[in-house]
Order: sequence, then structure tokens, then C-alpha cells
Amino acid sequence: MTAQMRISILLLACVLSFAAHAECVRWNPAPSPSNAAPELDGPGSFGPLQDTVTLDCLTYVGSIQKGGDEHVLIRDDRGTIHTLRRGSYMGENTGVIERIDADAIYIRQFISRGGKMEERVVRFPKRRE
Repeated sequence: MTAQMRISILLLACVLSFAAHAECVRWNPAPSPSNAAPELDGPGSFGPLQDTVTLDCLTYVGSIQKGGDEHVLIRDDRGTIHTLRRGSYMGENTGVIERIDADAIYIRQFISRGGKMEERVVRFPKRRE
């Protein structure tokens, strides 16, 4: 076995270990002083699921058609059902629903790596309970 293969196996084990330990995280913004101006672009400003919870807190429960567009029904960790569509905010890293198909919801996120912003698309599977 080559050194490169050993490194690849080690990296795969780390990724699988991380995925197995994923957990629901909810961010609660710190309360503003009463004399402070309201924050207009912080977590939750553009929808209740914008940068307030990780995707591990969310579950797909169904879809409905409205005006010819598919809307997905997403349950959060508190049991609230949210109706979202393409362009809605969902999850961390300023995630925006980019596409919805028969099997999954695709969410575009922005990640900071080494001081540089990178875009990535995350696949959120549609799984019924």
C-alpha cells in the first residue's frame, strides 16, 4: 500500500467519523440593548431558517404545488413546519435553496476557507419518516 493510499484512507475515515457525529445546532442571536438599532441582516432576517439552525436540525416531510412551483415542507427541531421554495433561505452558511428535484433539495452555501469565501452546493435528501 502506497503512502498516498494510506493518506486517502485516513482522510476518508476522518470524513466518515465527522459525518457520524453531526448534530443539530441552533444559534440564538444575542439580545440587542433596548437603545440599539435592530439588526437588519443577521440570522433569521430573511426567514426563520436562515443561519439559525444546521441542516441536521431539519427534516423533509413533504411537498406541495403552489402556482406551478414545488414548495417543500421542512420540520425543524422544535416541530414547526416551514414551507420553503427555490430562493428560500435554509440552514447555515447563508444557505439558499437553488434547486428542488424528486430526490433532493440543493442548497447553495458560502464557506470561509483561509480568508477566502467559497461557494458550495449541499444535497439535502428528501426522506420521509
